[in-house]
Amino acid sequence: MEKARDRETTAAMVDQLHCRYAALYVGLCAFPSLFQFNSSDDPTISTALVPSLSNTQRAPRLYVPDALLRPGAPISLSSDQLHYLRNVMRLRAGAAVRAFNEMDGEWACALVSSSDGIGGEGGKGGRVKKNRSGGGGGTLSVVAQERMRKGGEEGREPPLRLCFAPLKKARMKTLFEKATELGVTHLQPVLTEYTDVAETHTEGVLGKMEGGLVEAAEQCERMSIPQILPPVTFAALIEEEEEKVGERLYICRERAGARPIWEVLEEEEEEEEEGNAEEGMNGVPSFLIGPEGGFSPKELKAMEGRRRLVSLGPSVLRAETAGVVALGVYVAWREGKRAKKEGKGGTIPVE
Repeated sequence: MEKARDRETTAAMVDQLHCRYAALYVGLCAFPSLFQFNSSDDPTISTALVPSLSNTQRAPRLYVPDALLRPGAPISLSSDQLHYLRNVMRLRAGAAVRAFNEMDGEWACALVSSSDGIGGEGGKGGRVKKNRSGGGGGTLSVVAQERMRKGGEEGREPPLRLCFAPLKKARMKTLFEKATELGVTHLQPVLTEYTDVAETHTEGVLGKMEGGLVEAAEQCERMSIPQILPPVTFAALIEEEEEKVGERLYICRERAGARPIWEVLEEEEEEEEEGNAEEGMNGVPSFLIGPEGGFSPKELKAMEGRRRLVSLGPSVLRAETAGVVALGVYVAWREGKRAKKEGKGGTIPVE
């Protein structure tokens, strides 16, 4: 009997100790200003005292456009984001989370809870045991800890526009996702004669794409979300290029009548190095991808004689494939050019 009583007493003491540590840790995350972790000019919370933040590379990444990211600042999350952290990722208090927006950059954050339930029932790695009821052990919130990457002009992606004829939902979702990963900053719908989606449905289809853009940006670790521009006609796009000095519109044309895209890019780079580049070469580079049915005879005639009429190879590509190929080639060329300017021998620097 005495041995059983001793075991019960020991177990109770261990439970109390766990609860005290859990309460202390939640307080540390929720009220970082009460703890002086370092005294640098840019005060942040030392990750050494927050074990779950010592390695944030695999931590979930959330876009918080309206949050003011500062050390110790609580971050308001949407119901979808809370659902993702609690029910999809099964995270508990103390787990690492990354939050970012264009202005404040990317921050390492700590997940905190209003009760011990989430902090006390989790397994290793900051995860919670499965709760079949869908409920949780308290209200989750996120507190900013330390800035990982800067925002503003320094963290902004170089301007890059993709002009495309609207596609059906599944194919457009793929195109938008890959365009986001490849650094596109503006998505320009273009209404062509053979556009697959009716003009009356275009706005509704585009409106459903915004959530996918956020998810893609979170996954690929960029700082901003591409902007979807109002649709324009093919004729209006061509007129815009003719009127704006230095506008760089690369028209991707299938089959014959165009030069390989790499050849055109290399020629422009050589002219720039020799000082013979046309005025305004720093304009926003844009790539036009045709619809599933291709450009109409009238549109093909309108693009004849243009310098930036480019080919993506001998095959006739699907619209979403053509977009990925064109953007991928351009981004690789741009990064190689940047590396040469920085004197790194053509080696693309790792951020």
